[in-house]
Amino acid sequence: MRDRLSWQEIVKRYPESWVRLEEVEHAEANSATVVSAVVTRVGEPSDQDIFDAMDGISEERYTYGGSVVRVGGVTV
Repeated sequence: MRDRLSWQEIVKRYPESWVRLEEVEHAEANSATVVSAVVTRVGEPSDQDIFDAMDGISEERYTYGGSVVRVGGVTV
């Protein structure tokens, strides 16, 4: 699971799923828009996942119709 995928590929491969992303490339600085990332986990986030996502090293996202939801963040 270490391949870099575009956000569109992630949504297609893991529809309506929680995904843990690392090495995230955003559209621009301080943007919530993901261009590409490495998926390191698929499934419901644990409390530790949520805590880790807040450290900025990884992100937890939900793939639903191409929209993005950040755990502990704003729906985009």
